[in-house]
Amino acid sequence: MKVFRGTPVADRLSAPHWERSTYRGPCAVRAEDLATAMDLAAIRFDLRTAGLADTGATPVNPWEVSEYVLWTEHPDDPGLPAGTALTRDEEERCRASTSLRGLVRYLLRRAGAIVRPGRNRT
Repeated sequence: MKVFRGTPVADRLSAPHWERSTYRGPCAVRAEDLATAMDLAAIRFDLRTAGLADTGATPVNPWEVSEYVLWTEHPDDPGLPAGTALTRDEEERCRASTSLRGLVRYLLRRAGAIVRPGRNRT
């Protein structure tokens, strides 16, 4: 495994392709190769994955296009979960977390898969 860091190209953030993404900041992906990392980021940050309406403005997710995101390869970091695209904030939480289970619960809560007792979701 390797860690791939994706950083949106600043002068391309106004392109219509970014309307397809829920996130426009740097991310880290632990994957076997760059193609897989790009796919994982595209899935994670896609409007449809987030349950939001797809505007249909563009069929291309910017995380899959190298002219919109600069990808760099780094040595493997077993501290990051494999097969997951993390925002910068999530990566920092992961590094600060002593428990992988805690990070997984955080990501599931954020995705809406876990509802905390006593809290109503609307």
